[in-house]
Amino acid sequence: MRSVGLEKPGAAGVEGTSVLSEDEVETAKRPLSSFGDLAAEGDSSRQSAAGLGALPLRRKNVLMAAGVYGLDIVLAFVFGYLLLGKLSGLISNRCTAKRDFSVQCDVIQPPTSGLLGLLLAGGGISLALMGALILASIAAVTRRNALLWTAIALPVIVVSGFGGYLLVSSAAA
Repeated sequence: MRSVGLEKPGAAGVEGTSVLSEDEVETAKRPLSSFGDLAAEGDSSRQSAAGLGALPLRRKNVLMAAGVYGLDIVLAFVFGYLLLGKLSGLISNRCTAKRDFSVQCDVIQPPTSGLLGLLLAGGGISLALMGALILASIAAVTRRNALLWTAIALPVIVVSGFGGYLLVSSAAA
């Protein structure tokens, strides 16, 4: 096998040693779409290494992942609305008027379990949405299953939202 390709520069005009073999140069010149044809050549070791990026973009998978991510966002807004509605009922002001026409208000803070429920639900939902967005994007770019990450985020959002709602509701009782 004759070596051609990039050469390391030598001293003062002396030829250097080659870095790439002839096969490696051909592989480097080949467009990404032709890596799927490596199985026809019978070289399965190169197919496993270079064939990862050769899969066609699964448009249907990406569209389904976007739809499930939209459902994730809708669920996040529903739980956010329910949690903030419950929590706003816990926060109240006790205001009294004085004889000099001034008003003194005392803020009654919600119980700790209400704030803990908001932290649990908000943190869990935020992490699930961000994780699903980042991992699904990486999976789509590398042509892997993007739907998996948005589908995993769905029960995480439901569990953390429902757990937070239970904690906030127990504080209201």
